[in-house]
Amino acid sequence: MIGKMKKLLLVLLFVPLVSFGQTINDAMDFIQRNYGSWACEEYTKGTFEKRLTFSLENDNKTLLIKQVGTQDNRYVIYYFYKINLSKITRIYSELNYKGCAGIYIQTRPYGMDGFAKKNTGEILLENTAFNEIISGRNWMNEEMRIINDEYFDERSKRLIKALKFLATANGAELKDSYF
Repeated sequence: MIGKMKKLLLVLLFVPLVSFGQTINDAMDFIQRNYGSWACEEYTKGTFEKRLTFSLENDNKTLLIKQVGTQDNRYVIYYFYKINLSKITRIYSELNYKGCAGIYIQTRPYGMDGFAKKNTGEILLENTAFNEIISGRNWMNEEMRIINDEYFDERSKRLIKALKFLATANGAELKDSYF
């Protein structure tokens, strides 16, 4: 009888740990499922394409953010940000009062790179030129902008939590701001 009670107790203690465990796929699914409906601009003006899409590359070590630029009469520009998840140092939100607010991802130097190309396939910016631009912004990606309304605080915290999970799962040492 005591042996069965011990087993039951172990099962009851162990089951919650297994059922509530999160995975990298869970975090990405959350971002992909929710970001669009929370975004300031879900679709790029003049297109039927989502402004930002997210995926993982390199055995889930790199976050790829694809941004669709605005369309003119000739072409659409696509920007590709490749963020090494292990090199992320900070993820935070910044509130503003213009209807949109940003979620910022900062890395150590050379923790992200990217390129830009036209929908015709022509490369507009190679990695080197792209790195010059990103380094000028202190290795910061600020393309995630969500609606600044009464739900901003909760939504930004949830997105940041998912992004931090991806980063720490890949060995990132994140710094929290005390200000």
